[in-house]
Amino acid sequence: MQPSPISSSPSPDSPGFSKTEKLFLLSGGLTGLATRMASPQIVLPWVYSLIGGPLILVGLLVPSVRIGALVAQLTIVPTLMARTMRKGAFVVSTILIAVVLLILCLATLQTSIFIAAAMFFVCVFVIGACNGVLTLSSQEVMAKSVKSARIGRVLALQGSIGGLLTLISMGLLFYLQPESESRLQHLVLIFISSGIWLLAGLSFAMIREPPSEPQPKRAVWAEIRTGWDLFQTTPWFRRFFLTRALFLTVGLSTPFYSIRAAMEIDSDTQGLSLAVLATGITSLLSGPIWSRQLSANPCRVLVLAGFLAAGAGLVAVLHRAIGNFPVSYVFMLVFGLLNLAVMGLTQASKAYLAIKSPETDRPRFLAVNNALLGVLSILVSGLLGVLAHTAHIYAALALLIFLALLAGFSAIGLSPPEPEDNLRAEEQ
Repeated sequence: MQPSPISSSPSPDSPGFSKTEKLFLLSGGLTGLATRMASPQIVLPWVYSLIGGPLILVGLLVPSVRIGALVAQLTIVPTLMARTMRKGAFVVSTILIAVVLLILCLATLQTSIFIAAAMFFVCVFVIGACNGVLTLSSQEVMAKSVKSARIGRVLALQGSIGGLLTLISMGLLFYLQPESESRLQHLVLIFISSGIWLLAGLSFAMIREPPSEPQPKRAVWAEIRTGWDLFQTTPWFRRFFLTRALFLTVGLSTPFYSIRAAMEIDSDTQGLSLAVLATGITSLLSGPIWSRQLSANPCRVLVLAGFLAAGAGLVAVLHRAIGNFPVSYVFMLVFGLLNLAVMGLTQASKAYLAIKSPETDRPRFLAVNNALLGVLSILVSGLLGVLAHTAHIYAALALLIFLALLAGFSAIGLSPPEPEDNLRAEEQ
């Protein structure tokens, strides 16, 4: 195998970044910006409302995204394993997302609600599939191209750059288009997101990826069986997956806290703006906060993320018992803490798997982890929804707080990734 460019990367404690790392930072920041401007949780439901489709189908939106990601990650593994260069999957996915977002804009102009709604859900499925490939391929290429001791720092700063770009972009858009109620003005966000996805793909294409040892292409089912065998026979991976499964409630909790905020804030329109501002600020600050911890030990970040998420829940539930604080500022704190926890969770999970997984099987580890989490997330989100509907929102929040604490304590028992893990992978 040819020598890897990671050998010329800066030392772990160096404040500078290599050209490869700078391209990862650029592509990651652009990806974060593009994702926020066409968010499945915010923007896509709004597009569906413009189409005028039946409300009973709204519940299919998030499952469609997750199922698309699940199917794509399982089916792309044989292709990735058979290639020496694997960044092409990321680039193609960004192009597809850009095209699909433009098709979504066209769907809002359709006169037939049936055709428009059908186009919408096909596009959502494709976006989910592309996001699944993006996650898998970016983790794989970064693990090959960046020294293990610097992966955490790069991931953390990607989140900060994405948050900074989001704050700047939304500020400019608000300044240039203060009246944002018309359909045309809102669709500008989606058009801009489409262009940013293309820029993210272009910057990723410029990364110097070290070649991998190609493996014979196998059937999808054979790769699934191999991935499942790895899950059964790899103790550290099973232990990590158990912890990561407990953390699912952290990533799925935002809508439930949004419902709680809506009940408390009621007609205070400033409250929502403050909550969005809080998430933008914490995204920006996540790099300085998590960077050094991720480089030292990603497990420590997982522990702190669980406790932060539980703390956000306790503030949302008990703030009236603590003091008579302005509700809008209380939930600004709640969403800020929660977003910081989600950023730490995402970055620590990526760093942990990238460092611990051996190179020969890394795509399989990543795929089986993401696929199993995708299936569980659909079940868990459904369970939380039923609990909130049949009991009370407080019941769902209590479960979210308990599981966040349990996840944090579970992360304490994880074996931290060591530099030897990557050295063994490179020797293979």
